[in-house]
Amino acid sequence: MTTPSPRPEDVERLLDAHLDRLEESEQDALRRRLELEPALQACNERLGAMLEPLDAWSVPSPPSGLVQGVLARLPASRTIEPPPTSAATAVEPLRMRRPFVTLREVLAVAACIALFAGVIVPGVKKIRFGARQALCATNLQTIYAGTTAYANSFGGQLPYAGRVHNAFGIGDGRPVVQPVFNRGQLSNSSHQLLLVRMRFVLNPAAFICPSRPDDRAMDPAAVQQMVAFPSAANCSYDLQLMDGPMTLAGNDPRRPWQSDANPFFDTPDFSATDLNALNSRSHGRRGQNVLRLGGDVLFETSPIIGGDNIWRADDRGFSGSPRDVGPPAEDVYLVPGMLRSAS
Repeated sequence: MTTPSPRPEDVERLLDAHLDRLEESEQDALRRRLELEPALQACNERLGAMLEPLDAWSVPSPPSGLVQGVLARLPASRTIEPPPTSAATAVEPLRMRRPFVTLREVLAVAACIALFAGVIVPGVKKIRFGARQALCATNLQTIYAGTTAYANSFGGQLPYAGRVHNAFGIGDGRPVVQPVFNRGQLSNSSHQLLLVRMRFVLNPAAFICPSRPDDRAMDPAAVQQMVAFPSAANCSYDLQLMDGPMTLAGNDPRRPWQSDANPFFDTPDFSATDLNALNSRSHGRRGQNVLRLGGDVLFETSPIIGGDNIWRADDRGFSGSPRDVGPPAEDVYLVPGMLRSAS
């Protein structure tokens, strides 16, 4: 059995803790949760390792004379005078009057703020992207832990719910047949849902990539009534299209097994001229997390792994576009349970 994967809001809270943005009471509550939740603690350690280079990152100092240079380019401005005072206030000591600032001083402060924002904001965005990518990898490792527990319980067999009869053909990069789903019919996500139904993965949220804000975890109360994830938005990760039962030990541990969503089935964009250059949309087209049968999760910046495009079927040694309904045994073809464009 495996522990639940941290939720996206938990990762945001961990990130705030690393950036010293939590109140003392919030920090104490988070520390207590870390002691009780191993998955959250593992995620915190991954974030800490990822943010460690920031401790050694020195932000360059602003150029000397920045404020003076800004002031030199601004015309002299008259100091704003206070309104006329009454006789009563006129006798008050000058030190009791409210101070006023010039327009030049306001603009100089604005220039410093703009410089500060230009240095900090891009770094924060990069940290958040890295945090979501790290949590996505943690989710896939949670799924792999459930997969190995399943294999240990069923003679080494990988989760297999039965033959999926829907075609997943691709012609010129386009899905030509949409998998049909209803309560009584399997889809390619049926194999993944087995892990949740049999409680080898305790939380359906483990199948949601935090970089996909429109995806949402399946209601745990509905798991036992379904044979597959009911919506494409309930499973962010695509799985090898299996032609029959497979064993964990009988396959190359380097073989890709699950990954971020196949872009051809994920609101596909057919304008690309190089189909072999398309990365998943899950992480802004920068690349995709790929889980291998040996348990490694690597962030790949290209869909070509070992000479094989993991998004396309039967493409080994071929330069043309594939058009088939399933891969040969040695081919890797990662597909969803249904088309996202229709979900």
